[in-house]
Amino acid sequence: MPTATFFNLPKEKKNKLIAAIREELARVPFEKVSINKIVQAAKIPRGSFYQYFAGKQDMLEYILAEYRAVMFSVAKDSLRKTGGDLFSMFADLFGFALGFVAEPQVNAFCRNIFSDARSNMCLFDRRSLEKLLSILKYEIFPSVDLKALKLRGEAEIGLVFELLAATTRDSIAEAFLDAGQVENARTRFFAKLDMLKNLLAR
Repeated sequence: MPTATFFNLPKEKKNKLIAAIREELARVPFEKVSINKIVQAAKIPRGSFYQYFAGKQDMLEYILAEYRAVMFSVAKDSLRKTGGDLFSMFADLFGFALGFVAEPQVNAFCRNIFSDARSNMCLFDRRSLEKLLSILKYEIFPSVDLKALKLRGEAEIGLVFELLAATTRDSIAEAFLDAGQVENARTRFFAKLDMLKNLLAR
């Protein structure tokens, strides 16, 4: 994660740097990201970048963490509105993500992330998933209506979540990697979600 120096930056300077990072991540796949282009766009010395981030991977993880925070907020709102319906939560997350297909910069950023193997490893490796599940255990799971699920024990909520998350992630990736197939991706996602609901819901 970024250093204390980054978090202590004036708001305007911090926002300008974040905007430059997002623009570069939208321009090219992660492996081709240029720190030089980022510092030029942000109008900061190259050395300053390394006072804020350990490197490109650290920078990417920070940007992804921002997106995760927004997704957590959407998930919490959905669970509150539906009385803890996990399937509706994933449907809402899918719909929220697809709302960005028409936004050029976010679309390009997501397409680059999903198409780049290294970025995918950062997003979806086992350690990241375990960290995410640990956060979810305290922030999301308490709001889920466990009685509505076929569970042999509360520990299985993590497995159910992994299954639904993987299905949702793959469907979102499908939509961003081929914007012309968004409706097909939507139809396929809801078919899969219905099938999982039939298997997992009481």
